[in-house]
Amino acid sequence: MNIFHYRDAESVIHKQHPLGKIFITLLISSLIIKSSLLFTTICFIFLTLICVIIKIPFKNYAKEGRYFFFLIIIIGASDYLNNYSVVGTTRVTLAFISMLLLSIILIDTTAFNDIASAIGSLFSRLSKRRGYSIASTIELTLSMIPLFFDLSHQLLQARKARGQRFFSSPFKTLKEFVESFFSMTLIKVEHLEMALKARAFNPQRERDYNKMGKSDITTLIAVSSLIILLYLLL
Repeated sequence: MNIFHYRDAESVIHKQHPLGKIFITLLISSLIIKSSLLFTTICFIFLTLICVIIKIPFKNYAKEGRYFFFLIIIIGASDYLNNYSVVGTTRVTLAFISMLLLSIILIDTTAFNDIASAIGSLFSRLSKRRGYSIASTIELTLSMIPLFFDLSHQLLQARKARGQRFFSSPFKTLKEFVESFFSMTLIKVEHLEMALKARAFNPQRERDYNKMGKSDITTLIAVSSLIILLYLLL
């Protein structure tokens, strides 16, 4: 399973500070919602190029995230039926795909504990105890994302191995899948809880983190300025 998993590498994106990547992700996501088609297209092309540079395994992602294709079709069709605008529908569809690419890039290039430590260090300046508690909550929440994808993939593969087909009895198959998914999720969460207790996990402990260097700040300012400038011009 590859989708929404951190992959260790030596790319430029991997080396950027987590807070910088989170800020850029939020900035593009907020601007792209109400942007022009040209700006959305440029963002889509730019993010696709980044995915190519950091060698995102598109073939594996396409197989493992097929439901995202259904979401894209549903979003595009519903927007077109609502507005009857090809340009508007194209913009909305590209915006959704761009936000999906942003999520993939962020999670693929940033370890969950690095994200949590960076956010925890930020909030700890306001309240040390609460800051690191928030960081622990974020880390545990983010760690559930690959768990859900892995679990759903395992259940689908197990059903395929047993020769079960979705379209032969879709409602029954979906019901059984959801029941199995929630049952296995509860078991996985219980195992996670036991593992955390065994390690004497303390959500309020102080975490080590890398401070943003001059190169991180310079890159963040340059990229943010370029994105905002393009948004204002286009």
